[in-house]
Amino acid sequence: MSTLPRDEYKARSMSLVAISTTIIISLITGILAFIQAHRPLEFAGGVVNVAGAVVYMLTLWGQWKGRSLAPRLFFLVTANIHLGLIVFWYGWSYGAYLFYPVMMALPFVIFTRRQKRLILPMAALALLMLVLMFSLFQFAGTTPIVIRPPAESELRSTIGTSVNLLLMSLAMILLMRYMRNVQFQAEDGLEFERRRSDELLLNVLPAPIAERLKKGEQPIADHFDAVTILFADIVGFTDLAAKKSAGELVELLNEIFSGFDELADQYELEKIKTIGDCFMAVAGLPRLREDHALAAVRMAGAMRDLMEVIRSRKGIELQIRIGVHSGPVVAGVIGRRKFSYDLWGDAVNVASRMESSGESGRINLSENTYRLVNVYCECEHRGKIHAKGKGELDMYFLNRIKTEVL
Repeated sequence: MSTLPRDEYKARSMSLVAISTTIIISLITGILAFIQAHRPLEFAGGVVNVAGAVVYMLTLWGQWKGRSLAPRLFFLVTANIHLGLIVFWYGWSYGAYLFYPVMMALPFVIFTRRQKRLILPMAALALLMLVLMFSLFQFAGTTPIVIRPPAESELRSTIGTSVNLLLMSLAMILLMRYMRNVQFQAEDGLEFERRRSDELLLNVLPAPIAERLKKGEQPIADHFDAVTILFADIVGFTDLAAKKSAGELVELLNEIFSGFDELADQYELEKIKTIGDCFMAVAGLPRLREDHALAAVRMAGAMRDLMEVIRSRKGIELQIRIGVHSGPVVAGVIGRRKFSYDLWGDAVNVASRMESSGESGRINLSENTYRLVNVYCECEHRGKIHAKGKGELDMYFLNRIKTEVL
């Protein structure tokens, strides 16, 4: 039954518990009636209870066999009628009517969402039976079928009411315990879904941005005066793609970009996106940092080293071309169903031109970035290089990072 939908599994479990409990109560009251019977009608009352238990066993079998709706309806209707017979048989003072509140509550836990249209009618049936029995005995003066001498009647009524109250209390405790467990499971399920939703959101958005989005802030857009943007492109990937199967290609890309993601975590850069075989990250947002340029350059060096390791291990002709530029940007969240955290501004365009104007296996820095990191790095001035759409720009190749001054 674990393969059933969750609400059906819970409804069926509660049905089995409710029917089983009713069978036990019917057998107990039937046996007690046989033991205490001094008259044929009292004995017949015991037969009614035992017969009810047998009928409930049939509904239990039907429920266990996987039938959903019919056994539950049959059980509720039969149980209400059976309970009415017991009240009519032994009288109001016997206390059997105490089970009607349980009968009113049961429809709320044994029907699924798809069967919810039956909940109120079945609860109303139990309420109607209670009102009918009350009216018959309290207003119409109906006498029970089993009439005992006053002294015996008072004693039997006290015993019957006590037993029925005890059994009803036990049934209510079981019912409340089940409903409480369902509540806890629902809360646990909601908490699990919330955590999973948060994890998914953090996969596409920086944590501070995700928090602002969850609080309902719209739109989310921020200006940053000084960040460093890194673009990387895998050189030779297009030719390699023609020689590899789809599975091998995706596996290789996953290894490379997963490594880049780990480096972004290590150097505290924010990955913005991947497009095909291109990778984009930024340092200095959403958390401001003064060393944004150095962090981006250090990550660029680590990315180049990682590509060399992968290239040597797999024996493939792949290299990486990286461009880095520092400047102001606007960052924000776009989209409604699929969120994307992106950057805009001239600095983004210049960083892209740094990458496309570079060389395989080299890290190309803009003038802005060079000025911020030249104390920590050995760089090679390339002179003024033409960049598409930007004209002549000073560019520098990063040769090495001076680890001795870090």
